[in-house]
Amino acid sequence: MLQAGYACAREAPPSGAIASALHALTLLIARQVTHELESLDGSIDYHVVPPLCPLIGSPYDFSHTSELIERARESTDAWLAGGGLERRAIPTRCVPTPTPNRGNRLDPHAPSL
Repeated sequence: MLQAGYACAREAPPSGAIASALHALTLLIARQVTHELESLDGSIDYHVVPPLCPLIGSPYDFSHTSELIERARESTDAWLAGGGLERRAIPTRCVPTPTPNRGNRLDPHAPSL
C-alpha cells in the first residue's frame, strides 16, 4: 500500500481556509488508513510503504513534484533493502497522532529520508 502522507514537518499551521481544510483532510485520511489497517484480520497479508517524512508544504503545491518523486523512490528502495516486505507493520510516520494500545503493528524500522 502506498500512502500519500501529510505535511509532518510544518513549522506553522496552514494559512487560509483551503490550505487548512486540505491539511486537515490529509491528517484525517492518514488516521483513517491507520485505523483500517489496525482493524484487519491477522490472516490478511499487507505491506505499507512508509510515506515521505519530513514533508513540508501544501497538498496543492506541485512545484516540487520531481524532487518528491525522487525522494519517494530513494525512500522506497531503502525500505525494500531494509526488509520492508518481510515485516507486516504500519510505519510510525503514517500515524499523525499517537494512539494507545496499538500492540506491535507499528514499524520503528521504517527508514526516514
